[in-house]
Formats: sequence, C-alpha cells, structure tokens
Amino acid sequence: TGRLIEVNAAFTEACGVPREEAIGRTPVELGLWIDPDERERGLAELRAGRVLRDQPLRFHTRTRGTIDCLISAAVVTVDGRPCVLSAIQDVTERKRASDILA
Repeated sequence: TGRLIEVNAAFTEACGVPREEAIGRTPVELGLWIDPDERERGLAELRAGRVLRDQPLRFHTRTRGTIDCLISAAVVTVDGRPCVLSAIQDVTERKRASDILA
C-alpha cells in the first residue's frame, strides 16, 4: 500500500514530519514526492524483484524546502507481509557544491 509502518529520527528531521503523523500515511499523502510518477516507477522495479541502489530523487520537506537524495530500497518480509525497506541519503549539500564547481 505504500503506507509507512516505521520511520526513524533521521526521516523526521530531514522531512519535518513528526513520526506520529507519518505512520500509516504514504509519502505522497505527506506531500514529500515532487513527482509521484517517479515513486510509481520505483515501486514497479521493486515489484519486478529488482533492488534500487542509489537512485536520485528530489523531495519536498516542510522545514528545508526541496532536498536532493539518493534512495536504495528492497522488498523484505515483515510478519509475513512484503514491505519496502528503504534508505534515503540526503545529498543536497554535496550536489550544490558540485554545481558550484561545474
């Protein structure tokens, strides 16, 4: 369903969304995805049995505006249900620095 079943402190800090508000909602419902179709393409890859590694994306946040990220994700089984386990790395500052040097 794409609903968040757990988030860590890094997620809440980066996105500006309190844990209590995030759990049970989707990142689209929270307004985080700039391009929801990008999310659907990633989910299609996962459904096809592939793992995402360091895929670039951009998110809206409530506290910092837009951030550039790399996402890695895989389907795992939790309590007998398929779930997406994802790790998102904020690379906003690194991207800005490389854009300045380019």
